[in-house]
Amino acid sequence: MVHSCFEWSQDYGKKLKVRLRYNAVIILLTKSYSILAVCCLINLRHLSWTSPGEIIQSLATLFFLCLIIGFPILLSVIMIKNFKIIAKKKDEELRLKVGAFYEDLSTRKGKLVLMQPMWFLARRLILAMIVVNLD
Repeated sequence: MVHSCFEWSQDYGKKLKVRLRYNAVIILLTKSYSILAVCCLINLRHLSWTSPGEIIQSLATLFFLCLIIGFPILLSVIMIKNFKIIAKKKDEELRLKVGAFYEDLSTRKGKLVLMQPMWFLARRLILAMIVVNLD
């Protein structure tokens, strides 16, 4: 009895670790995408390389710019590449890793449905660009 309970807790711990490592980051980036994009675009307009603090800030801005552009593209490529697995809901580990990105989508309509999260984040990025450039 104790041995099986211990195995169950180890299995649950492994699943939770995978979910927190990947899904939590996906959820965090998806929910804070607009704020991150606005802050990054504001800092992008005022890049400065004169002092060590400004160099770090400029490098962080460029890193987050790459992140907000590359994040939706990377996840869409992963999901389209694994469409058959996602549609059949076979791979539990893949669902734990990127399930937050496609959980509400109906895969019966084809591969283009998996592009919806990318377009959602692209609309947020366009809105952030409009807000920053309206001054």
